[in-house]
Amino acid sequence: KDPLMEHRPLWFKALVSAEILFQLPFFFYAIRAIRRKDNGFRIPAIAYASHAITQILPILATIFLDPATPKDRMALLAGCYLPYLFIPIWLLVDMIRNPVPFPSTDGDSSKTS
Repeated sequence: KDPLMEHRPLWFKALVSAEILFQLPFFFYAIRAIRRKDNGFRIPAIAYASHAITQILPILATIFLDPATPKDRMALLAGCYLPYLFIPIWLLVDMIRNPVPFPSTDGDSSKTS
């Protein structure tokens, strides 16, 4: 029983709409960029990760702080939603730390498609 899916507050619908409009198309771009080892992927990945992190924070706050969240379901809900925080954090840190996400083995690391 997920109170957000059950009650669907307006702000939650807005976040889901933003996911469909911005994040879903990014996934197709990301698949292509990663397969091509396109270093131009870095800046869009930083933008995506930042967006995803800010999207999940109000959802997690609702799960952990809203009295409507059943205490016996909190761990399950956290397990479902926390990867949507941790994976973008990992991606953000990785892209910030690596100016060239796909270093070339032939000495040319400037490949962009």
